[in-house]
Amino acid sequence: MWDVLFVGIRWSMSRDENILSFVLQMFFRVVSNVTLGIISGVVSFWFQVWSVITSFGPSGWAFTLFYGGCFLAGLSFVATAIGVIVGGTILGFATLNNVLVASEENRRRIGGGHQHRD
Repeated sequence: MWDVLFVGIRWSMSRDENILSFVLQMFFRVVSNVTLGIISGVVSFWFQVWSVITSFGPSGWAFTLFYGGCFLAGLSFVATAIGVIVGGTILGFATLNNVLVASEENRRRIGGGHQHRD
């Protein structure tokens, strides 16, 4: 998240880009940071589960089944979280596109925004 802060500071010093480009850049940086954080958290979880299970000294089958379940749970969490993030992003941009298209069609239908008085 520090990179988002520093980009914000840099943008306030040089305003060569418009606000929409800045907001999109910040949004994609936050999404990528959250995605990498989720993935690294789950990998850390897998290593911690490994050490917890080995501290109990279970049999081979119990170890394999329990660790396999934990591994699958972590993997499904990552898949669900990334699916929600990507799906929400796509849905948000599709909605924004529909609103912009409808606004443009409405403006054209009205006559370019100019009202004629007879």
